[in-house]
Amino acid sequence: MAFDPASPCCATLQEVVAGPGGGADPAVFVTDDDVLMMVIGMVDTPGGLGLFDHAVLFCPFCGQALQDADDLTKKAPH
Repeated sequence: MAFDPASPCCATLQEVVAGPGGGADPAVFVTDDDVLMMVIGMVDTPGGLGLFDHAVLFCPFCGQALQDADDLTKKAPH
């Protein structure tokens, strides 16, 4: 199962995926290949801010399954 950014499971997730606006970077975002990701950590590096992100498998608001870990593994670059 893949995440469909055009049809999120609930209104809250739809609002969050839309982002904060004003040029701010969202903590929850959809990649070019439709994988829903969440930033879970940040670190200052000599090259600037480094972000650590992770795929979101279940909606944090309503609990619905959004993505399948096996499908994401197949999409991952090796």
